[in-house]
This record gives sequence, structure tokens and C-alpha cells, in this order.
Amino acid sequence: MLQFISMRDEEYKSYGDLTSLNKSRDLFNTIGKETLERIARSYLDLLETSSAIYEVDGSYATALFSSGYCRFLDSASRGLCNTDDNEEAINSGKWLCHESCWTDASKIAVQTGALYDLSPCNGGINIYAVPIKVSGKVIGSLNCGYGSPPTDEAIIDELVKKYNVNKEKLTELARQYLVRPAYVIEAMKRHMQLAAELIGEIYERKKLEEKILEKEEQLRTAFDFSTMGIAIISPTRGLLNANDRLCKMFGYTREELIKMTLADITYIDDLYRDLALFNQVLKGVTDGYRLEKRFIRKGGTVMDTTLWINCRRDDRGDVKYCVALLEDISKRKMLEEEIRLSNEILNHISEGVFLIRAADGTIVYTNPRFDEMFNYSHGELLGKHVSIVNAPTNIDPQETARRIILSIEENGMWQGEILNIKKTGETFWSYASVSTFEHTRYDTVWVAVHMDITERKRINDELKQLTDNLKIRIIEEVKKNRLKDQLMYEQSRHIAMGELLVNIAHQWRQPLTTIGLLVQDIKDAYVHNELDLKYLDNSIKVIMIELTGLSSTIDSFKNFYFDKHERTHINIAVEINKALALLGGYFKESGIVLESELDENNMTYAFPNEISQVILNILNNTKDVFEARRIPNGSIKIKSYKDPGTGKTIIIVADNGGGVRKDIIGHIFDPYFTTKHRSRGTGLGLYISKLIIENHMNGTISIKNTDDGCEVRIEL
Repeated sequence: MLQFISMRDEEYKSYGDLTSLNKSRDLFNTIGKETLERIARSYLDLLETSSAIYEVDGSYATALFSSGYCRFLDSASRGLCNTDDNEEAINSGKWLCHESCWTDASKIAVQTGALYDLSPCNGGINIYAVPIKVSGKVIGSLNCGYGSPPTDEAIIDELVKKYNVNKEKLTELARQYLVRPAYVIEAMKRHMQLAAELIGEIYERKKLEEKILEKEEQLRTAFDFSTMGIAIISPTRGLLNANDRLCKMFGYTREELIKMTLADITYIDDLYRDLALFNQVLKGVTDGYRLEKRFIRKGGTVMDTTLWINCRRDDRGDVKYCVALLEDISKRKMLEEEIRLSNEILNHISEGVFLIRAADGTIVYTNPRFDEMFNYSHGELLGKHVSIVNAPTNIDPQETARRIILSIEENGMWQGEILNIKKTGETFWSYASVSTFEHTRYDTVWVAVHMDITERKRINDELKQLTDNLKIRIIEEVKKNRLKDQLMYEQSRHIAMGELLVNIAHQWRQPLTTIGLLVQDIKDAYVHNELDLKYLDNSIKVIMIELTGLSSTIDSFKNFYFDKHERTHINIAVEINKALALLGGYFKESGIVLESELDENNMTYAFPNEISQVILNILNNTKDVFEARRIPNGSIKIKSYKDPGTGKTIIIVADNGGGVRKDIIGHIFDPYFTTKHRSRGTGLGLYISKLIIENHMNGTISIKNTDDGCEVRIEL
């Protein structure tokens, strides 16, 4: 029956069932309508066009449409015949789609017995026709349309004129078609060839079944000697008799089997189909049937079989008994599934696979991926020597192949990277794994699996180059950073020195003023006759005290900047007090309360004066904040102790200067970051402090806001 699928029937004029005109009915009756349609759909679904299966005389055995484009033109060309009679339409020569499918394609395949590729057909696509053969004799043909409908306006205009159709509708249907890649079309062609072979095999088997049923008496004689399981079945499906082969297949004795019915040993999921077909036999609709079904053996295992049922009737036409033939196809089913899975894997894996006959080194199989990798069409490499895919290097391709073959012969396998050459002459790298096994057709073969690693090698080379360059840059940057840090460190010390000199000048001002006043007072005392030895001793004593204080300040400054450039054990409290001595006078004069709680016994291993410099940097920043914000009653608390839990030395400097803004607190220790005017700061003090603590002392320094100020925490 001519059927349309995947389209709305109301859009096209129906012209009925063309299989009713089938005069031969050979394929139609032998294979069956449902089977033919299933086979046609199996390859038609790949393309969504149209397909027809013809008897040898051109009668339709089946025809299917899955393309709106094909169906539209077929319906239009049927209308060109100007007759309601389908047979007249077929013979008129005006049914353009029928002429393309049969006369111009399948008829040629029938006459020549060879594959025929029509390009293009009347409708602008292509038609691939395959003859159906049995024992070399052509018994029919199947075809299928393929290729994208034309979208060129000139061709569309020609088709519109030829088929007398609406241009917009035709253009829309042509553009709706989903373009299939070339490999799908090639797969369809191979599938069609297999389908033709399958139909031929089914036809041949069906004819054989008919002969078997006709020779029932001969089967009775051969009953006990058959290699197939044979049973005589009553109309109620009870087993009347069974041959030895059937008993062996099921694992029952003959006595056990004849007490059963077919339903007792049928796999439950297959029971309904079998009963439905058997009822057709009982009703006289058919005298027998063939069915692939599963049975249950005595041990409970499932057995796949092909079951043939044929009946003998009495004079009234009622079934007297049926003969059942069973062929155990479990191994075949398993093998077919393994082959199917193997083919699926080989056709879809990402690696290229090919087989080489060991006897002469020729290629006997390639999977689609291998053909794609080397730019060959399918089958083009078959029969070629394996060296054809080896790229020339400093070693001849033949020699490369010989070395690989020698390794396989000695070790049973070979693995490694190899330079290949494509058909185009382009070379590429692959990682190959080659092993050996015995093939039923080619004897000893080598199976080679290739994985393209060209991109991986390129990336590895680039990564190596990048790594080498990065190493060089890291070394250079480390040198630059070390020099930069050293310069920044020295710059920070000079800045701190300048700040200290300002503080020293501030601290010296009062003692110098005192000394100056005393000197002037001595002169006045002399003028007024008040100068005596006691007065002079007291004045000298006060002056010496002030001079000693000035000298002490100079010593503190000298000790702070002229340190030893080697690590030693230092007392944390002593180092902190050095910094306090340099700024103590300023804090006292400014009214800033300075409280310290220092562990006098806490020692650490570091460069002398570095702790003093860090504390001094922190105190200078605090001093600047107090001045900028005009903080009244300023307070600084310094505490140092050893944490008994971790063993670390902890130094905490806290103030009540109002804290650090949240948006900048995370950048406090960044280089050149400062909130002061350019004349007041460079942003290096706290950065250098961080370098000293982290790089020189393997410690940490952090800052956080408190209720009224901030707290700097150092852990060593």
C-alpha cells in the first residue's frame, strides 16, 4: 500500500493503494506488507524522503513518503495524468515521480542487476536503486530518494512549470528539508544494499519454508533424525510428540514434554504473539506461520529460537495437528548482538582503527574515523600496503613499517608515536597501538588503533616554550623585585631618618634653650656680682645634665641606624624601647599617653634594629593620625608577650586615633599607598614593615579597627 508518513493527509490529494495493481505479488505475498514497510523505513528514516519496493515487473510491493517535498511533487504529477484510473496514470508516462522512481532508476537496476544512481530525478533530487536478488536472479528492486531539494530560483521556476505547482509552497518545502551530511547518505546506500540482501534472504527462506511445508511426509520420515527440534502439536497446543533434538534443546525427556503445552514452555512476553498467530491457523486464515520467539528450558534459562508452525487439516478444513520446527538461534542472536555492538563501537569511536593482513602487510579494513583522519574515502585504502600511511622521515616509510612489524612479531604488540601522512600529503602525529589476532578470513592480522595527537604535541611544545620563557621571566622579575625591595627599604630608612631628625631637632630645642638661658644667667650674675663658686657649680651641673641628654639622643639615633648586618638573638623589649626612646619626647610634649607592657625576657633571632624600625614606622603613622585628626587625650598602648599555646612572640600596638576607613584598610600594607599629603608620606613605611616581618622574620603583621582606634598585631 502506498502510504504517507509525517505529513497531514488533507494537504495532498490521495490516489489510493497502488499495491492493489500488483499482478505479480511475488515479493508482496512472500515477504509480507509489514516486513517490507519495516525494511523500507529502516533506511528511509535516515533521509526523510521517499522509497519504493518493486516487483520484477514494476508492480508496487510497497511505497512510503516521509518528505513533504517528495509527496507534494508526487501528488502534483499524479494530477498531470488527467485520469482517475491509477493503472492508466502509471502507463501514461505523465506521472513524473513514478517515471523517475521506476522507469529511470529501479527498472534499470532490475535489467542490469547492478546498483544504479539517478542524478537528478524529475523532482531535482537523486534516486539510488538496488536490485533484489536470490541466487543471482533479480526478483525486484528497492530505491530511495536522497539529497537536498533544490533551492536555486531558476531550478525552482523550472519545477514549478514542469509540475504546475505553487512556487511559494514548493520553495517552503524545499527549505524545510534538513540537509544530511555525506556520511549519512553513504550509510543509507550501504543500508539499502543490506536491505536488498535481507529481502532476498527472507524471500529465499520463505520459499524454503513453503517447500518444507509441502513435503510434510518427508519431514515425518526425517522426524527423528533432524538437526532441528520438531514437535507434533494438537489444536489445543498440547505436545503430541517431540523428536530427540527438541528434547535435548529443552532438557526434558519425551515423556515430560508430551505432558506440556507450548504455553508451558514459552517465555511469557512472547506468548501473546504466538497465540494470536496460532488462532489464525485454527480459524483457517493461514495454514502456518514463522516466528522468532523465546522459550524456557528446564533449568529456567531462556532460549532464542525460530519457530515454524504448519498445520494439516481434515476434509472439513479443521486443524488435525500442526508440525512445529524449532531452531535454536541463541548463539546466532548473541553473535549478531556482539557484531552489532562491535560495529557501533568501531563506527563511533574517536580513534582510527584498521586491520593489516600479516602475510603481506596490506590493509583489509578501516573504520570511518581512520578514513577521515587520513582523508581517504571509505574502502579506498583496502588492498594498499600499510606503508602508504607512514610519513617519510629520516627513515624510509617501508623501513618504518618493517620495524613495527618486527616488534609485533617479537613482542606481540607495538605502541608509540608515529608520523603519518594523509592522502593530501599533509603530515600529522598519532599515538598508535598495534596488536595481533587470528581472523577467520584473513588469518593472522594486526589491528592498529590510531589517536591523532598533533594538537596535543603542538600544545605541549607551546607549553614547554611558555614554561621556559616563564622561568626566565620569573628569575628576572625576582631580581627586579629584590632590587626594588632593597631600594624601597633604603628609601624607607632614609625617610624614617628624616622624620627622626625632625623629632630629634624638636627634642633638642628645649635642652638647648635651657643651656642658652643658663649661659645668659651666668653673665647677668657676674654683672650684678651674684656669681660665686656655688652658683657656678649649680649652673654647670644643670648644663651637663642637659648635654648628657642631648648625647643620649645622638647615641640612640646612631644605634638605630648603624646596626650590624647579620642576624643575632635580640631582646624584643629592648628593641621596642629603642623606638620609644626616639619618639618619647615628642609624645610627652604632645600630651600623648604612652603605656607599655613588655616581656623583658622575650628573645628572637633577627637583624638588630629591624623590630625597632617596624615599631617606629607604626608609631610615626599613629603620630601623623593624631596630628591630622587633632585627637585630644591621645593614647598608645604597646604590649609584647609569648603565646604559651603557639610559642609565638606577639606584639600589639593599639591607639585611640579613630581607626582606618573600611574601604582602605585592606590596602594599608600596599607599596606607595598613603592617605597623607605628598609632603607628609610616601606610602612605604608600613609596606617595608610587612616585608621585614614576613620575609626577614617569617612572621605576620595585620591591622584591625577597634572601638575607638585601630590595633596592629605582629606574630613572630
